[in-house]
Amino acid sequence: NSVRAESASFNQQTNVVNILGGAGFNPADENPVPTPEATPDATATPEPTEPGTPPVIDTSALPFDAPLVIVNITDDAQTPNLRTTLTDAQLTTTWSSAPDINRLDARLTIDLGGTYQVSGLAWLTEATGCGKLVQVEYSTDGQTWTPIDPNLLPSDIASPLVWRFFGANVTATHLRITIGQAEPGQDPLGCIAEVKVWGTPVIAETPTPEPTATIEPTPVVETPTEVPTEEPAPAGDSAVPTETPEPESAG
Repeated sequence: NSVRAESASFNQQTNVVNILGGAGFNPADENPVPTPEATPDATATPEPTEPGTPPVIDTSALPFDAPLVIVNITDDAQTPNLRTTLTDAQLTTTWSSAPDINRLDARLTIDLGGTYQVSGLAWLTEATGCGKLVQVEYSTDGQTWTPIDPNLLPSDIASPLVWRFFGANVTATHLRITIGQAEPGQDPLGCIAEVKVWGTPVIAETPTPEPTATIEPTPVVETPTEVPTEEPAPAGDSAVPTETPEPESAG
């Protein structure tokens, strides 16, 4: 019951076709399935960390001219190194102070080191500042103070990261900023990071001395010395000199 062919035989068990005169093959080998290669564990590559972006500070209100060199800055609490703190171009170094126990405010005094025609001053605050701006004053001796704007109303110190410029036209040696409480019990006050001042030096006029009248020396008139004149002897016998007789010799 078996069919036999001389040219080929079919083996169902192994599914291998034998061709006379050739080698056997498996049909599944015609399109072999690739064996997946072992993939090594991938190592996570950390994303590069970008350096911190510095905050953008709005300087549009500032003059183009270079500011003055501030000689000294003080406050009522005698905080040290305030000049360095407020002129180092760093937002991380700021000034703030507890309110005065009587006035309930804090004051920052700027010494210009000379007399200047001040055209304005500006300050930059940390965040939104602490408290409210009460007054900005000037002085020509550091003792007597006059408001630059007598009509100034208390207001916010400044906006975050925005320089606030306060215009002026005064002759001064010192400037003073007063910060008050925005709400009862507020402490500290200030939170100012940087301060700048603009102006030109006032050169004292040297008075021109008035010409002094030249005093001419009084001429000295020399009086000639008179030579005494011998008076002539009076006429008469008295005018003839008396001869003294010679003594007679003994004989």
